[in-house]
Amino acid sequence: MNRQRLEYFVDLAETLNYTETAERLFTSQGNVSKQILALEKELGVQLFVREHRQIRLTDVGRDVLTEAQEILRSYEDLDKVVSTHKFKANHHIILHGIPTMSSYGITSLIGQFHKHYPQYDLSIEEEEGTDLSRSLRQGHCHLIFNRYFEGSLPEEDYLVIDKDELVVVLPQGHKMAEQAELDLADLKDETFLELGHSSKLYGKMIELCQAAGFTPKISYQGKRVNYILEFVAQEMGISLMMKRSIAKENLSQLVIRPLKTPLICQLCLVKGATDSPAVEKFWEFVQKALEN
Repeated sequence: MNRQRLEYFVDLAETLNYTETAERLFTSQGNVSKQILALEKELGVQLFVREHRQIRLTDVGRDVLTEAQEILRSYEDLDKVVSTHKFKANHHIILHGIPTMSSYGITSLIGQFHKHYPQYDLSIEEEEGTDLSRSLRQGHCHLIFNRYFEGSLPEEDYLVIDKDELVVVLPQGHKMAEQAELDLADLKDETFLELGHSSKLYGKMIELCQAAGFTPKISYQGKRVNYILEFVAQEMGISLMMKRSIAKENLSQLVIRPLKTPLICQLCLVKGATDSPAVEKFWEFVQKALEN
């Protein structure tokens, strides 16, 4: 049923005057008459008695009026619900990122954006690297912050926020602690403590070790960098880790050494397919911050 015809009918039932209804609805008297006739044809009943240039509701017209008013109230309620959801959608930004994202300045950028644009709602969730791309593709978030090694940059729009380097983390008393840099092949007999399968770093670490001629012996797989560093400090093994993810407070009991063949990764903010004004505003903000 045509919503506009109901609106014309309800207004005309109140004014009982085509000219007045036309003025109130910013249309012509002829259009009001046309819409009412079309509604009567659609319903198959006569809604008004027309005589001597005056009109009044028929009995069925009065019953239809009650239902029409209820229908229009339902339309208004629906409009409010839709408007609320549109507002939220246009003002909500969902970002998923690796647990160590605070090491790369993205949390600072988020904080700055919030100060400049407090009207936008930000939802931030930690997720491991292998899950982030899937979350973006499936529409669970608008943006992801993830690490990408050479040859594996995302297909979506992305901004490079930072770079990092894979390093070897040793306990202070380790026999190789005095070496300026290390070859992966020299680590073949070591016990490794690493982030687990869900981290992008895990697969890369296995790949690199196998290319160096050995499969690493892994005694611990976790999700928290600080746990791994504590175990390394207790001489339970060594770790291959991104340099920037190592908190400064841990360095007193650890030795960090670069690899002879450096492995660099890029930390990227990646945008999914979205037409959200809020996401576009955040994207523009980050772009300008990086340019400065």
